[in-house]
Amino acid sequence: MSTRALIVEPSAPSGVGFGEIADPIARPGQVLVEVLHASLNYADLNNAQSGHVAAGAPLGLDAAGIVLPRAPGRTSSPPSDPSRAATASPTWVPMR
Repeated sequence: MSTRALIVEPSAPSGVGFGEIADPIARPGQVLVEVLHASLNYADLNNAQSGHVAAGAPLGLDAAGIVLPRAPGRTSSPPSDPSRAATASPTWVPMR
């Protein structure tokens, strides 16, 4: 399956566009968060315009939401805990 996300789009004047990416999957030790609020910040725009991030890569370093049910190997943050995050790599996409 796939979902829509803000992605690096070199042909757009801002370097940002909407596109389809694979649905996120939590690996052992990771969580999925139902994002309720997100921001596109200067670092995201810089990443999109720098040429150092691949075309089609998702953007979005800051988000807040609700932790979804456990992923394999997860030991903290029970489901429904409020969560906030700032990540080194963008991972925020809408869940269907």
